[in-house]
Amino acid sequence: EDYSKESIKKILDWDLWGPLVFLLSFSLIITYLQTKSLQGAQDANSSQIFSGSFSLIWIILGVLSLNIQLVSPISQKTDQGTKTSGVIALSFFQCISILSYTLFPVILGSVFSIFITWKWLRMIINLIMLSWSLLCFWLIMAIINKCETKGTSLSTSFLNATTEGGSPGDKRIFLIIYPVFLCFGLFSWLSVIV
Repeated sequence: EDYSKESIKKILDWDLWGPLVFLLSFSLIITYLQTKSLQGAQDANSSQIFSGSFSLIWIILGVLSLNIQLVSPISQKTDQGTKTSGVIALSFFQCISILSYTLFPVILGSVFSIFITWKWLRMIINLIMLSWSLLCFWLIMAIINKCETKGTSLSTSFLNATTEGGSPGDKRIFLIIYPVFLCFGLFSWLSVIV
């Protein structure tokens, strides 16, 4: 699909208040789940758990943001014969904002983990939420980078990125998504095991 400049501009609008609220709440949820599982243990210091999880999340988002900026897609040919710019025009804080907002489904899955005691059901819910989160991030990256050529679907673009038939731009997008998958998967796994 051809996205207008207004829709891309709305995606590129960034703030850090929403990410701060999301990451504070996620750290509180992880702290609650961990202290609940360590009840009676003397080393269940909730302030250390909170500060450790909060710092770890921000450090991981910072590294992922640098990865997004360094692994920018190269220009590729569209169906009309023109070439895309191939440049991600994202600042560091825009990357943090996009990553934090797309982390919301994982945070929602961790909220469900508070109320659900069965680990298998927690795992299924968090896997669904992780898939939702990664799909949101993939769509935003595809829109910003104009990675999809006209006439191709998102699933075709994803399959092209993972096989040898994909363009170099699609493969670079895949290199952006893969570390995000690993880190968001780690956050989902933390919600399941604690």
